[in-house]
Amino acid sequence: MKYLSCCRFRLFIYLILAMLLGSEIILAQVTVAPSILFINSKSGIGTLYITNNSSDPQEVSINFVFGYPDADSVGNARMNYSDTVAAGIYSLNPMVRLYPRSFLLNPKQEQTVRVQVRTKSSVKDAFFFSRVKVTSAQKTPDIEKKPTDVVTTQINFKFDQIFPVFYRKGNVSTGLIIHDVSTSSKDNKLTVVADVERTGNAPYIGSMKAELYSAANEKVAFSEATASIYFHMKNKIDLDISKAAKGTHKLVLTFETKRSDVAVEDLLQAPMVTKEVTVNLQ
Repeated sequence: MKYLSCCRFRLFIYLILAMLLGSEIILAQVTVAPSILFINSKSGIGTLYITNNSSDPQEVSINFVFGYPDADSVGNARMNYSDTVAAGIYSLNPMVRLYPRSFLLNPKQEQTVRVQVRTKSSVKDAFFFSRVKVTSAQKTPDIEKKPTDVVTTQINFKFDQIFPVFYRKGNVSTGLIIHDVSTSSKDNKLTVVADVERTGNAPYIGSMKAELYSAANEKVAFSEATASIYFHMKNKIDLDISKAAKGTHKLVLTFETKRSDVAVEDLLQAPMVTKEVTVNLQ
């Protein structure tokens, strides 16, 4: 019982440390670049660089899961991994190959992974996508022989890094329609929810910004965020209105295919879309 109690105490301590140091552990373990993978449409080849920053060997495996950013009815972001209809049309999973798919990564070592897309001539033009899931875990050491009356516990964490992968085939296009915009304010925060729908046959990847102007046409609040609209969804953005006076204001909502973290040549371009609405702050 003494050894079992000690085991439970150690497990409790390890779990507390994991909660307190979780982000540092993840950052220190394995890194993946790039964080968004655009596969070259001509060669059908993409490249991942996976680096072990830790002092321990890491077992790494790579898989693909179909999913895309979505939102609930009030604009709260979530991932949709259950859309089988969209998967049947746009999933990259059946046509992608990895070299290598799993490997052992020694400390401070980098592994280059080739991602190849093979499409049949019968496949229609489309913008295919999926999610890359890179799973890493410290290599399990050999178990040493212990006395039979000693109970030991070994905890091995697995970390998943998941990010999007895209591939264009043939003629693809995108665009955006803003159907409606609703607003609500509370505690010096203005919440803006846009009912948006992408057009064409490709996701709308870009950014959205919200600008609030006073009756004197002075900008009193501003906010900007990334925008990934794959189909029809509610997109939400918040503004700090602590410096805005009560009364009538003009809200200008703008979507454009620009991202600071993505090269211009990788983004499918579309015309800027803007909508203005009146906001009354009480």
